[in-house]
Amino acid sequence: MSSENEIHVLLVEDSEEHVLLSRILLKQFGQPIILHVAQTIIEGEKLARQLLTVDLGLTVVIISDLHLPFEGYEQGIDGTYLLNLLADEIRDNKLAQCILIALSSDMTPQRVALGSHATGEHWQKPLNKKHLERLRVLLDDGPLWVLPNTAASSHSPLVRDVMSVARKMWFSLHPDQSIQVGKSILGILTNAISLSAAEYTEGILLVRQYGGRPVLIRFLRNHALNARLSGPERSFFYDLLDGISQSTAIKRSQLTRRRSRSVLNTLYKHIGTLVLGDK
Repeated sequence: MSSENEIHVLLVEDSEEHVLLSRILLKQFGQPIILHVAQTIIEGEKLARQLLTVDLGLTVVIISDLHLPFEGYEQGIDGTYLLNLLADEIRDNKLAQCILIALSSDMTPQRVALGSHATGEHWQKPLNKKHLERLRVLLDDGPLWVLPNTAASSHSPLVRDVMSVARKMWFSLHPDQSIQVGKSILGILTNAISLSAAEYTEGILLVRQYGGRPVLIRFLRNHALNARLSGPERSFFYDLLDGISQSTAIKRSQLTRRRSRSVLNTLYKHIGTLVLGDK
């Protein structure tokens, strides 16, 4: 169980050297810090959502490097897209308040302009003791760290589109991860799939993130891309979403047990792709 004095710092950074330097520096902060490290923008989003689950009540600081590598895309993806996405969802009360910090060795005016919708904290690499002092001030000020913004940002649609494309690209390169996400979600939505403790936790977080059980079931049932499923796959899928047991759904879809395992894997990947690609 987390102590009230603990500060969770998520560092989204691909440089092992900078991670090491940051780890050493943060030990000098004077309060207990739990450091979480993500090396990609996709991993960073996943960890951020876990830490910012509203009912956890954690004190969270997210420091994102701005030039993050991305497989299959030579230029990488700017970390300001992640910070803006999180800021928008914090303002919508979908995620808990936290301190968002942009970090770069090349803090261009363009990056500051894009990141300014999310945060006023644009820090030059590497982290140093002045940054620690600034962090103390921010923590002492307390929430609300991400302030409400009544004027819709002109960047918001672009941010969502970039992150959606990034997820689709990443999951096309890591299909097993997409299958795992889909399994966790379907297990929570239907109670027809046995989940490990880790899978259950991930499923709960994802279902909450996407509006809760009824909203997500409606989204999945009505998605246009379901037309790409075969007839038995679609029938099996809809039966599970309707709360029908797996054994009954198998019989109704006229599937063999062996074939049903293959269909489940197809559905897991389908669900993971729909949910993580369309948010």
